[in-house]
Amino acid sequence: MGLTQWQQLFTFLKNKGQNIYSPSQPIGECKEKYLVLKNSGTTRHPFASTDVEIYTIFCYVPKNKYSELEGYVMQIKEIMKDIYPQFIPTGNQTPSFYDDDLKAHMVSIDYKNYKKI
Repeated sequence: MGLTQWQQLFTFLKNKGQNIYSPSQPIGECKEKYLVLKNSGTTRHPFASTDVEIYTIFCYVPKNKYSELEGYVMQIKEIMKDIYPQFIPTGNQTPSFYDDDLKAHMVSIDYKNYKKI
């Protein structure tokens, strides 16, 4: 059996030189920028026998590097263009959020993948 869509996206980003983790992987205090990739669920396409899987990429930068966050998000969006149309931007992006536990600023961006059922 081949790789799942999540595994393909994780491997793609890793091969593009990104520091990437899966959810709940112990990371500790943020010392350098990194990504977390999460499968955020599936919905049924209303007009086709297709599922729409949503993947969220969380972009983190250290607390004292907030000025680099926007550029980092833009860099990830540019990288993701290389895997289009397998993963398509949804247009959903969160405002920046400061995580006191990780001592990091974070923005998440969503991508969708269509899967024939």
